Amino acid sequence: MENDIDKHARKWVAVLHEQAKQNPQVDWELWARYFSFDVITALSFGESLGFLDAKSDVRGLIGNMDKAMYLQKISLYPPIAWFARKTFLGRLAGPDSISLMTTNLMFLMAAHPHLLKRAQLEIDKAIQTQQLSAQSPKYNDCRRLPFVDACPERWLQASEAQLRTWETLDVHWGFGVRKCLGKHIGSMVLYKSTVLLLHHFDFQLKENTRISLWSHPSSTMIRIVPRMDREMSLLHY
Repeated sequence: MENDIDKHARKWVAVLHEQAKQNPQVDWELWARYFSFDVITALSFGESLGFLDAKSDVRGLIGNMDKAMYLQKISLYPPIAWFARKTFLGRLAGPDSISLMTTNLMFLMAAHPHLLKRAQLEIDKAIQTQQLSAQSPKYNDCRRLPFVDACPERWLQASEAQLRTWETLDVHWGFGVRKCLGKHIGSMVLYKSTVLLLHHFDFQLKENTRISLWSHPSSTMIRIVPRMDREMSLLHY
């Protein structure tokens, strides 16, 4: 499973390098969805549908998912919960969770350049000291990066008691009997892709972009700038 995630994460970074050469201003949410749908379809069906290769919405699947998103709002009801677990469209609900988290995280980092730089330096150092692979960072190795794991800073400064309290309030993956069954997959994808992305790119917000109380940006357009010439290591993704 982790190898499949690595393959698509490397492909995403390579495609973003190509896009940055053409136009560094990209619709980040769109590309994050292409990546996450490729990963989830590969893990679910043994082969991705090729969103990153096509650089477009294959078979209109993402558009159709958007039309069906209202189902998510009522997913606490047993018939809809069954739909989410047992049907093709239901099983594809995961990609939007991954793309949303990736989008929110990158925009929050871009809104705080000193935090972005701190995370990048931590990743670079781990790679230089061979604690982390530059091409295929392992999930467990990514989680050993203190700042990347804790971002933002308050998680490093909090007491054990405070951390336990915050953990009880974490509902990113749902809670109770409705907790996301794919949490471990989503976490793995998020950690591994984040480390690769921060190693390869700087992120700059468009002027007047605002981050909402719920961490979502007012515009999904962002400027990606390759950090030196790191695309050569991804030629064989």
